[in-house]
Amino acid sequence: MNKTAALRVFYDGKCPLCQREIAYYQRLTSTEPINWIDANENPSQLKAAGITNAEALARLHAVSTKGEIVSGVHAFHEIWKSLPRFRLLAICLNFYPLQLLMGHLYEKFLHYQPTLQKILQK
Repeated sequence: MNKTAALRVFYDGKCPLCQREIAYYQRLTSTEPINWIDANENPSQLKAAGITNAEALARLHAVSTKGEIVSGVHAFHEIWKSLPRFRLLAICLNFYPLQLLMGHLYEKFLHYQPTLQKILQK
C-alpha cells in the first residue's frame, strides 16, 4: 500500500466551533501523523490537494493517507480512525446506515452553524 506521510485535514480556522474542535483533537495522541491545515492560511496546499477555498470553508475536508480526498462525515471518519479515544466511533461509521445518519446530522449542523457561530462570538 502506497501511503503519503500523514493524514491532512483542512479546516476553517476562522470558525470558532471549528477552532475548538480541532484544538481538542490536536491535544489527543494519534496513532498516525495528522497535519492540521487552516484553509484560510494555506491556499496553495488547498489548490495542490484539488480543493477550492469555498469547498474547504463549507465543510471539513481531508486527504487520507492513501491520497483520497474526503469531506464531511468521511473526513471525520479518517480523523477518528487515527485517534484511539474515537476508535469505537470510527468502527461504528463502517456500518453504512450509521454513516448515512451521521452524514445527515452533519448536514443539519452545517445549516445551523452560522447561527451557532454568532452566539459564540457574543
